[in-house]
Amino acid sequence: MPDQTRDEYIRAGLRALGMERLGDLDKAVAPQRTSLQRVFTSRHEEMLSVTYKIKETISMLRDRGWDTHANLWNICLYANLIAHDLSVLVLEIYAGRDLWARNLAARNAALLIFESVEGLVQQLVHRRGNVYRVSGTRGGLCRST
Repeated sequence: MPDQTRDEYIRAGLRALGMERLGDLDKAVAPQRTSLQRVFTSRHEEMLSVTYKIKETISMLRDRGWDTHANLWNICLYANLIAHDLSVLVLEIYAGRDLWARNLAARNAALLIFESVEGLVQQLVHRRGNVYRVSGTRGGLCRST
């Protein structure tokens, strides 16, 4: 297929998907692609370090028998994993070169956000038989009995 015909098909496909301006995003991101990759790599390493520290803390709390505290730290671990997953998806959306992969990453990000909110609520509401509620006066978590 000649390049001109191929480009016309791509433009038509982008219009059909409502993504005519994807080329503008590519042009804006292209000079920063290497920088974005470096920032992501640094953030990735930091998030892995935080994940490890949270897991150590949970283990230490469980060893001491502080299950309520360990359960709250487990929620922090869940939030950290969500942030890490979103970071990977956002990098793919901005720096990815394939249109289908970008769309897939965007759909996965939307699904992850939706399911994560539900998952966080479930972890806060029912955690090993304990029910937590958000304190209205101090904005903290309290254990309901």
